[in-house]
Amino acid sequence: MNALSSPGKVSGRLRCFVIGLVFASVASCATWLGAKLVSFEIPALLRNLPLLPGTGGQLFSDRLRERFPVGSPETDLIYELWREGFQLKGGFDAPERVAEYDTLGKRGFVACRISGSISWAVDDHDRLTSVTGRYWAVCL
Repeated sequence: MNALSSPGKVSGRLRCFVIGLVFASVASCATWLGAKLVSFEIPALLRNLPLLPGTGGQLFSDRLRERFPVGSPETDLIYELWREGFQLKGGFDAPERVAEYDTLGKRGFVACRISGSISWAVDDHDRLTSVTGRYWAVCL
């Protein structure tokens, strides 16, 4: 008797194959989704800055002033910083606002710690009057 003449054996093998395929697909999707949930990118404002101590601060400040020139709406700055993962420190009623980003404790950044701090001030119409940044990179 061959496999074609025994429908029970074929359906049993097919069922095992389908269950295995479904299990492998679910495991692959869960792994991919898990990686997406815990992975992240360095914000564009901090990307590709020099890692040597004291070398990236001016470049970071220049990037900030280019992207958020004096006179720009504060809401544009806050929205972009939020999208890039910066955390607002203090409150909106402070004379100078601050937002920070730090890779400390984030997966994938074992050899280097990268931090950025952005300070800004606004006028009575919520337009930027100044924007400055501080950048740190500490590598093992």
